[in-house]
This record gives sequence, C-alpha cells and structure tokens, in this order.
Amino acid sequence: MSTPEPGSPEQPPAPAVPPPPPGTPDDGPAAPPPFGTPGLCSMPSPYGPPAAAPAPQPEPVVAPSAPVPPPGPAAPATPPTPPGGFLPPAVAGVPPVPAPYGTPTPGAPSAPYGAPTAGPYAAPPPGYAGAPAPRSGPRAGLAITALVLAVLGLLPSWIPFLQYVGALLALVALAVGIPALVGAVRGTRGGKGVAVAAVAVSLVALLVVGVTHVAYAGIRQDFVDGFTQGWSGAGSDVDPYDYPALTDPTPDGPPAEPVEVVEVAFGQEVYDETSWWYAVVIDNPNPEHSFPYSVLEIQALAADGTVLATDDAYSSASSGVSALTGVIYEVGDTPVDRVEVVLPDVAEARYATDLPAVSTSDLAATSDDYSTTVTGAVTATGVDPEMVYVQVVVLARDTDGTVVGAARGWVDELAADGTGTFDATFYEVMEAGTTYEAYGSA
Repeated sequence: MSTPEPGSPEQPPAPAVPPPPPGTPDDGPAAPPPFGTPGLCSMPSPYGPPAAAPAPQPEPVVAPSAPVPPPGPAAPATPPTPPGGFLPPAVAGVPPVPAPYGTPTPGAPSAPYGAPTAGPYAAPPPGYAGAPAPRSGPRAGLAITALVLAVLGLLPSWIPFLQYVGALLALVALAVGIPALVGAVRGTRGGKGVAVAAVAVSLVALLVVGVTHVAYAGIRQDFVDGFTQGWSGAGSDVDPYDYPALTDPTPDGPPAEPVEVVEVAFGQEVYDETSWWYAVVIDNPNPEHSFPYSVLEIQALAADGTVLATDDAYSSASSGVSALTGVIYEVGDTPVDRVEVVLPDVAEARYATDLPAVSTSDLAATSDDYSTTVTGAVTATGVDPEMVYVQVVVLARDTDGTVVGAARGWVDELAADGTGTFDATFYEVMEAGTTYEAYGSA
C-alpha cells in the first residue's frame, strides 16, 4: 500500500499540538493553578479533598484562552449578623446558631456594640401605673380614730354597768378629738368635719352616761328599799331593826334578863343523811325587853364535843316563849350527839313600853301519801298589820311528848284587826296520835 503524500486529501490531519506550558513568553498571562495544587499555600477544605481533574483530551488548535477552574463544593450560606455585629464562630458539623433577635432589615443601621435593647426589664414608659403618686395635703387619721372611739362609747352608754365602759371610751375619744380639731383649724391636719363630729358624739355619750347613772341609781335604791321592806315587814321610812313602840334602852329602864333555852330537839333528815333538822324553844323572861332580829348560832356536836356543823337562826325573842327551827347541812357521816345554842347577849336587849305579841289557835292537821300539813289562826297585838309579817313554828310531839319534827309557816298579810291564817307542812307523814303546838313571832 502506498503512503499518501503529505497534504493530499487521503492523508489524515496531524494531531493537535498541546498548548505550551504556562509561563512561556508568548502565551500571555498565566492561568491560575487549579484549586488544591500541591505546594501552594491553601487551607484544607472542611468538605474533604477536591475531586481529581479529568485527563486532558486532545483538542484542536485554537486560540489560547484562560482555563476555567473546575467547580468546587458550594460554600455554606453565611448566617445573618445579629444586632451588635457579633456572631459565634462556626464549628465543623454544627449548624450555625440563628440570630436571637431575627434578621435585620437590609440597609438598616446596626446597633453599636453593647447598645441596650428593649427587653423584659426595660424602663417603664411614662405614666407607669405601678409608681406611687406622692401624697399631698394634711392627713385625717387622728380625727377618724376619735370618731370611731366616740361611736363605740355611745353604743353602751345607756346599758347598766356597760355604761361605764362607754364613758371611758368617750373620754379617750374626746382626748383624741380635741387635738385633731385644733390641728385641722390650724391647717396642719385634715378632717375638720370628722373631728367636730367626734367631739360632739363624745360629749353626747358622756351626757347619756350621766343621765342613766342617776336613773339607775334611783332604781337600785328602790330595789334595796323594797327588798328591805319585804324582809323586815317595815316600810322604807322605818328602821328594819326597830319595832313599833320599841325605844332605845335608857338608864332608867329596868335591867334585862338573859334569854333561856327551854327545849332542844333534833333529828336526821329523811331525804339527806348528812343534814339534821333542829327545833329550839326559848323563853324571854323580860316583860319590857325584846331582842329584835337577834342571831342565834345552832351547833351540832359529836359525842367528843367536836363541832360538826353550825347554822344561824334569826329570832326577835319577844317576851315570853317562842320557838325557831331550821336545818344544819353538811354534818357528815358522824352522828350528831347533841345540839347547843349560842344565845344573844343581854346587851342586845331593847326596852319597850308595848311589846308585840302573837298567839295561835284552831290547829288542825291533814295528811296525804307524802306529807302532813298543819293549819291554824293567829292574832297579833301591838303591831301595825301593814308593816310586819308573822312567822309560825309548829312542833310535832309523839305520844310520849318528845318532839319528833318541826315545820315553819308564815302569815304574809294580816287583817286590820291583826288576825290571819297560816299553814306549815311536814314533808313526811306523821303517825296517828301526834300532837302539835305552834309558836308565833312578829
């Protein structure tokens, strides 16, 4: 086979001549070396070594041009700069931290470093409601205190006994209200009207206390007089310890003789074993002396003479024979051996020209299943029927004449002629054959 001639149509084109190496004087500016060329100062890529450049292919001879570097990996997006211009450095494998205050508006001036921003502790706006407004003007606390105390003093000012508490509160209110009023007049304190009201209410409360005190004092005195009248049978204008026609002892009167004990009886109560009843018959031998409202002490004694208990009995001890009865309580379990009577002193006798006298009559006894009642009539002389009351003591004697019981009754009202009726009850049924005797005193 013959070899074609150069330049003939059958001859293939000659291979392209590779471009001259960089740096030849005829090639113009040198192209930059590809990224990652060894020997150059470069930082290792955080995404690994770059891919190897493909092997050069024969290219036709063309005009030299600057080679295009191979595309490298896309650079990560740069996070927005937060206010203040500070952003923490990126760490390999950690996504960037988003800006805490949002992305700034493009073109807006950034705040200088360290400039304060509005936050939860920002300064309150003007007119903040939490700020207390400064007080102005004088205060009225003293006047209000005085008014409250005055009202509290007025409320109980008309109630007995509590009125004194009201008076104390009113005085305190007055002591507080007057300085409050003076300060209000001078302008150093407020509440002038309240202070005036406090002083006025305090004065009213004190006035009410004074009026009610006088009124209640009169009522109490009337009550005491009525009680004394009911106890003594005398009017409020009469000494309860004086009898009508009874005068004070005089040196000219005859000397008085002492009162004597005629008979003493006692026994154990059926309803209480620690209580003992007693009956004492006394005799006043003085025809012109009496022992009005004298106290006789009744003593219950044991066998060895020990006083087990006592009781006080009251008697007028008019001239002649009279009786008294009662109960000695809380004697205890020791039996009573005897009863003794401490009589009034003879110095207590009063001389009189006309002593009162009381007689009894028409005694009758009736019994039921639980008790025996004795009724009778009385006649009083030497007394004012409207001023005294009569006491009657009834003694019950068995067939042997021994006192086996005693009862007491009263005549609350006498007729104009000094007569009346009475009844006395024994709280046990008396046996058949029991006799009764009654002693009256005024």
